[in-house]
Amino acid sequence: MLTYAVLLIFVLGYAAAWFLFNLGRMPPYIPGSTTDPTFAPPEAVRWLAIVAGALVLPGSVLACVLAFRLGRALSRRLA
Repeated sequence: MLTYAVLLIFVLGYAAAWFLFNLGRMPPYIPGSTTDPTFAPPEAVRWLAIVAGALVLPGSVLACVLAFRLGRALSRRLA
C-alpha cells in the first residue's frame, strides 16, 4: 500500500511540474496562447490546466499502472 501512496505522490508531482514548466514556456497548441512563449494570458493558463488534468495526469497514471503490472508479471515468471 505504501508503494501506491508513493506512486500517487510522484504522479501528482510530475503533473504539477509539467504544468509549471510549460507555464513559463506556453506551448503554441494551447488555445489562447500568444506568439510570445514567455507571456501566459489567463485563458491560456486555464487551457494549460485542462490539458495537464485531462491528458498528462491520466497518461502518467496509465503508464505507471502498466509498468507495475508488467513488473509484477515478470517477477512471477522469473520466480
